[in-house]
Order: sequence, then structure tokens, then C-alpha cells
Amino acid sequence: MSKGGGGSSETTVSEPWAGAQPYITKGYEEAAGIYDQFNPTYYGGQTQAGFSPDELTAQAGTRDWATQGAPNVMNPALSAYQYGTSNQAIDVANNPYVQGMAQQAAKDGLWSA
Repeated sequence: MSKGGGGSSETTVSEPWAGAQPYITKGYEEAAGIYDQFNPTYYGGQTQAGFSPDELTAQAGTRDWATQGAPNVMNPALSAYQYGTSNQAIDVANNPYVQGMAQQAAKDGLWSA
């Protein structure tokens, strides 16, 4: 068996004091009039500062490095990366650096025994 729910709702309306209502209404009307008539004029001159000579020099240097100097750095780095990840470097038996290290370790082992 269920209980029936008799619900009630209450609505509360708050309004300003009756004596203040005409002034509030007039204030909103005046604000609407000001808003409707508002026609701003904007400043037509330059609105941002130009770059200083040092800033322009830095920008030019960055641009020049990116377009001209980067290959001088990136090409050798890319070559080293390609060598380091190639079979030539990964294959321990054929890697000249590993061979030299192994030979030196063998010599050191012979002389220390």
C-alpha cells in the first residue's frame, strides 16, 4: 500500500518598497535612453607601440637562423641520428667503436692477470 503524496508549492515574490518603485522604473528608463543614444567614437590613431631596434634585430636574427642557419645544425645532427640508428652502429660485431673498446678491454685483461 502506498501513501499518497499531497504536495504543495509556494511561490514568493519580492518587490521593492512601493514608494521606491517609481524611482527605480524611472532609473531604468533613463538608462535605456542613454544606452539607445550611445554612439561611441573610437580613437583613430596608432594603438600599439612599434618594435624597438633591438627587437627588430632579434626578430631578423631568428628568421635568418631558421631559414639559413638551421641546416648547418640540423644536417649533421640528422646524419648522426641516422648513423646511430643504422645497422652499422647497432651491429656490435661490425661497429668500429665497440671493436676498439673490446680490443682494449682484452689487452687490459691480459696485462692485469
